Amino acid sequence: LNAGAATLSYTFTTAGTHNITASYGGDANNASSTSTALSQTVNPAATATALAVSPGVVKSGQTVTLTATISGGVNPTGTVAFMDGTSTILAGVSISNGIASINATFSTAGTHSLTAVYSGDANNATSTSPATNLDVATDTITYFHNDVEDTPLAATDAAGNLLWNESYRAYGDPLALSPAVPSPPGVPPPPPGLHRRDLPWA
Repeated sequence: LNAGAATLSYTFTTAGTHNITASYGGDANNASSTSTALSQTVNPAATATALAVSPGVVKSGQTVTLTATISGGVNPTGTVAFMDGTSTILAGVSISNGIASINATFSTAGTHSLTAVYSGDANNATSTSPATNLDVATDTITYFHNDVEDTPLAATDAAGNLLWNESYRAYGDPLALSPAVPSPPGVPPPPPGLHRRDLPWA
């Protein structure tokens, strides 16, 4: 006591309602006494959740590691739910030393907005990580259209859409000469269509 008053600074480690009393022990000239209970509400401690995604760009079906880290609070326990937009990838992942981690695969191409949601516990408030984008690509199929000498003339995608084409003519495609060149005497003109010329080595 100091001038009839006693002061104590105290940190509560559990959330909830606490009924606090002060008890005076008395002395040789004064009787002991106990104060009326004072109700003190302690809210759960604030937490922050961060999400790491590795790697940040993958192909469809490739494994991705998602790691949630819970900071702040008082020895946070509980679980983490990993989310892809509003869809749950996996929920109920236990925290160990403030960290929860899973491996996941994505079959849909495009940009996925991923978050980690900490459930909170009796003494720690829930929290959600900022969104982290994951880009998922798919293998691209290209069909090449070649002439008889295997020279590419055009390319199309899997749906048959033209991607590019060349302006040169295919090997064996007859040329229309102007004026027309007559065949030598006794040699018939070639039939229409593509022709391949095989010559022996000298």
